[in-house]
Amino acid sequence: MAICKIFDPYPKTDRKDFFDNEEIINEVEKLIEGKFWPLLIGPKRIGKTSILKIVGKEINGIYIDASGVRSLKELGELIVNSLQLKVEIDLKIVKIEIQKKPVRGIQNLLNKLGETVILIDEVQNILLHGLYLYFLLLTIIPRLGLHSRVQ
Repeated sequence: MAICKIFDPYPKTDRKDFFDNEEIINEVEKLIEGKFWPLLIGPKRIGKTSILKIVGKEINGIYIDASGVRSLKELGELIVNSLQLKVEIDLKIVKIEIQKKPVRGIQNLLNKLGETVILIDEVQNILLHGLYLYFLLLTIIPRLGLHSRVQ
């Protein structure tokens, strides 16, 4: 018995399974290519996670689910764990640095990643636990030639 993926309640990872949302996916990819940081806001279960997963797959980005993240240290560990097969960085050193000094460790990791796109789902969980991430990102944005824009 075949299952129709269009009505499957779980997030999609492929564009062909994400019915009638080509325009949104294309717009998010265009913003990222233009070095903007799009912020997806909307009610639950309308496809924000699917958009992040599809875009991440198509641009070879790194998808992070920050649902259970309670600190920058946990965020750093999530990023490192998702990088295991994607980049050539000595992750053991990065892990130790993040354990000892999370802000500096994540900052150094983001610098090493250069133009690699990280897509963070449920980012509000991180922001609720302090402004460190916000200030950390503010120091990285200009160095990478990125822009921020609210629409």
